[in-house]
Amino acid sequence: MVSVEYRAELRDAHFATSILRKIGATRIISLDVVDTYFNIPSGTLKKREAQDEPVDFVFYERKAIAGPKLCTFTIYSKEAAKQRYGVQPLPVLARVMKRRSIYMLGNVKIHIDDIEDIGTFIEFETLVSRELNARHCHQQINTLREKLAMLLGEPISQRYADLVLVA
Repeated sequence: MVSVEYRAELRDAHFATSILRKIGATRIISLDVVDTYFNIPSGTLKKREAQDEPVDFVFYERKAIAGPKLCTFTIYSKEAAKQRYGVQPLPVLARVMKRRSIYMLGNVKIHIDDIEDIGTFIEFETLVSRELNARHCHQQINTLREKLAMLLGEPISQRYADLVLVA
């Protein structure tokens, strides 16, 4: 699968949620998430664990640029990940613990992430499809960036694991 993603520091999560509600976003869920990043030769592999949710393994590749970017990804179940990566434990790179609130605005998924010991971030993610090409997805994200501009801090090019490693 392919998505367009953008991540930035968030200065005021409460105000951001007010704006999201005002522009028609729907709150889906808030949950505590632990992402375990593994040290693999290329790309990123992480195990995502959240209470009352199935464990997923997400492999993705994206450029480390500070603006909206294309991301290719595959989500594996626990069993499929074992088949793909083997049954031996992979070396752990980092663990990221976060409180994630998920909102939807049309086809754009919005994450507000409070990362333990790091800070608060916002991420916009929209899937590229035949109906919604990458250009259209970029436009959707740029529109959201404009609506929340006063609350956005620095754009983030790295993975959360990279931020945790330097903290």
